Amino acid sequence: MGKGLLKGAKTSRRGPEISHLLFADDCILFGEVTNRGATILKGILKEYERCSAQCVNFDKSTIFYSSNTT
Repeated sequence: MGKGLLKGAKTSRRGPEISHLLFADDCILFGEVTNRGATILKGILKEYERCSAQCVNFDKSTIFYSSNTT
């Protein structure tokens, strides 16, 4: 993206932000727990579908939140 829209997760205070991890045919995306963050992630998935001609299976997809999320 390069527009600074996606906010990744940090593993330490000085460490880099991790926005995604790729494993074979799986992808883990990290984002901000806000309506804006969810909209950005959904847009990324829609763009992936458009560019790859593949469909994201939301029945096989899961969302995890950190333990300090209300």
